[in-house]
Formats: sequence, structure tokens, C-alpha cells
Amino acid sequence: GDQLYRLLVTRDEVRFDSLTWSHAHAHQIIQFQESIWLPYQDAQQAAQRALISGQQMHNWLIGDLESALPEQLLVMPDGMLWYLPFDLLENQQGALWLDKRSVSLGHSPDDFWNPNPILPARKGLFMAPAFPELGDQTLYASAREGLGPLRHNQLEVSQIHELLEGEIFKGDAATREAFIEAAPSYSVLHLATHGLHPDEEGKWAVLAF
Repeated sequence: GDQLYRLLVTRDEVRFDSLTWSHAHAHQIIQFQESIWLPYQDAQQAAQRALISGQQMHNWLIGDLESALPEQLLVMPDGMLWYLPFDLLENQQGALWLDKRSVSLGHSPDDFWNPNPILPARKGLFMAPAFPELGDQTLYASAREGLGPLRHNQLEVSQIHELLEGEIFKGDAATREAFIEAAPSYSVLHLATHGLHPDEEGKWAVLAF
């Protein structure tokens, strides 16, 4: 198969090596994703699949690097690895990355070497859009078919806003236009909304408003 290259840069060391990449690994990533959606159908089955997939992907991709990883980690994935939920990787001791470290995703090494100095430090924009009941047959509902109400997203952003300065938009005020206008002024963006991933070639990932 093809080669997957790993580069680890910390304060103390630089490591570079390679792993074998195959279609089987791509299939595992897809299965991992699907295990996150399945609670809407079968929670027990989904949890079991997520456990197995998370451990398998951790063992293959991270493995011997685990002990060298810092608590604050910037991951710059490539290709199919963009679809891997790194926060849910699980080591042999049953510990999730989400519980052990702060994980951010970057598009470029510039995210690591040149953090944006212009944006205000630790000020956030918090968005909690409203979604109609699935039984609502209005045009508004049909335009976002299958995206039902998020029962606790407004509470979520309110609680985060208590911990972090910034601006909060809820319900009908949390629009795409409001986000586009306000987002450049903040260093932290928190969207408590629906997300859709491109499960077919040619489609785009979506954050719903």
C-alpha cells in the first residue's frame, strides 16, 4: 500500500517516520464516523463499534507516540485523516484523547509557527441556531430536512459564555449572516449546531444555521 508520514514536533524533539496506508484504514475511519451517528438507532451497538474503532485507530496511528505527545496538541491531518475524530481516539487503558489533552486541528504549519496576533486573546463568538420540529412542514423546515431541534444548544453557549468573554447569538438571531459578519473579530468560535459531512464525492461539509 501507500505510505503515511508522521511528523511530531515538540519542545524537546522532532520525530519523523512512516506507516503503511491502505484502503482498509480508510474503511476503518468511515466505520469510526458511523459509530458516532448510530446512537440514534442503537446506542449499545454504536458504543461498542466506537470503542473498537477508536482503539484500533489509536494503536495504528498513534501507538508508540502516545507517551511523547503534549497535553496541548495541534494536529495537521491530510487526506482521509481529516475525517478522523481525533478527540475520540482511545488508548489501551481506555482513556480518550478528549479527557487527556486539548486537541486542535490545523490546515497548515503556519497555524503552529505563526498564530494570528491581531485577534483579541480568548474572546469568543457563540452561536446557537434554532431548528424546527421535524413534523413542521413549513418551507423553513423543508429547506433543512432532517435537522431537528437541538434541545440544549442555547444552554450550552450560555454556560460557555459565563467562562469566556465574547458575544452570543441564540435562536433566530444566530444566522449565517450574523456569523459571517462577527466571526473575523474573535479568536474562539463555538457553534452549537448541526454538522453534515460530505459522505458522497462532490458534496461539501456543512455547518447548519
